[in-house]
Amino acid sequence: MRRKWLRVALLIVLLGAGVASGSHAFLAGQQIADARRAARAFDTRAWALALSLADLRAAQQAYVATGQDRAYWMADVAVRIEDVTTELSELSAGTTLPVAGDALDEATSLVAALARMDVRARDHAEAGEEVMASDLIFADGLELSRSAADQVERARMVEREARDNDVGVQEQSQSLAVGATLGASVLFALLLSPLSLGRSPAKDLPASPDDQSAEDGVPALPEGRLLLDLDADGGGGEATLETGSGGQSVTPAPDLRLAADLCTELSRSANEAELPPLLARAAQLLNASCIIVWVRDGTGNALRPAVSHGYPPAALARLGSVPCDGDNVTAAAYRDERLQVVPGGAETPGAIVVPLASPEDGPGVMTLEVNDGWEASASVQSTATIIAAQLATLVAADPVSTSAGQARA
Repeated sequence: MRRKWLRVALLIVLLGAGVASGSHAFLAGQQIADARRAARAFDTRAWALALSLADLRAAQQAYVATGQDRAYWMADVAVRIEDVTTELSELSAGTTLPVAGDALDEATSLVAALARMDVRARDHAEAGEEVMASDLIFADGLELSRSAADQVERARMVEREARDNDVGVQEQSQSLAVGATLGASVLFALLLSPLSLGRSPAKDLPASPDDQSAEDGVPALPEGRLLLDLDADGGGGEATLETGSGGQSVTPAPDLRLAADLCTELSRSANEAELPPLLARAAQLLNASCIIVWVRDGTGNALRPAVSHGYPPAALARLGSVPCDGDNVTAAAYRDERLQVVPGGAETPGAIVVPLASPEDGPGVMTLEVNDGWEASASVQSTATIIAAQLATLVAADPVSTSAGQARA
């Protein structure tokens, strides 16, 4: 009787510990999700503010541009200064660190100085003193707007690092809670299982591993070990199987954990504007120097570059469109809906072209310039295909124009 009550007491304790650990893991998961949402929201606002500052700087330059309506641009700049000030105030409200708050306060002071400089530039421009106005706009105004943008970026980086650290602490706490829950579950199962007494070990164990393998019809595996050599940043590596005979084979293999994290972030993205930093992570994961996502344009007969990583905007604009019936791997991958590989040379990168799959006509393809011969790896090709499948849910082909649709019909 005493032993029975002891088992019941242990079961109650383990059950309580399991419930507590599971609850803690669930709450930690919610906190991690909230922290990541807050980090993405802060990043988005900071990037939008940097673009607003750049637009403000360009609008001021129109004061002294030939053929521009000066009154229109002066009114536009006044509105933009108010908008930037409001965005800075909203961004400051979302900070969690004094350092980030100080950086945004400095940015606010710089914008105020920019507004005062704008008043002087307007006076000179309206008085016909365009040289004085140009000096203010292209010297003081340029320096003030760039300094403000630098302070905003500083705040963003500080906040991102702090939030990443908080997420790391929460993930560690969640892992410990999950481990405790699993341990309690194992002990719970062991205590519930009936004890078998008086069994003969000789009857329960096979005579030898070789005999057991022969009975199951499974050949014995050769002795060896699997080595995983990852890059310092965890972006990829080589898996090497060393056998007893000394032979080995080396194949590039992306980090599946990082690939899973990337696909998770892609699934949480809402539109194309959030893709550039995610494409940068994909390039690091796949050892690619450049990535371009091509979508079908409004004519329905060509592919245009929609979003990219590794190409300057000017270079991307010079690429132009690729005809869907063209004699190249990009068009072939789109038409055949099959992955295409271009082997690299000693001094030239290889390439992988992956179609963006969808229930109807595919919206386009993803092209990658891959280094060090990684394009030949099946693991790299499979990972690229998975990432392209996620991208297919975020990008869409351009609507076919009425004239183009009638021509195709």
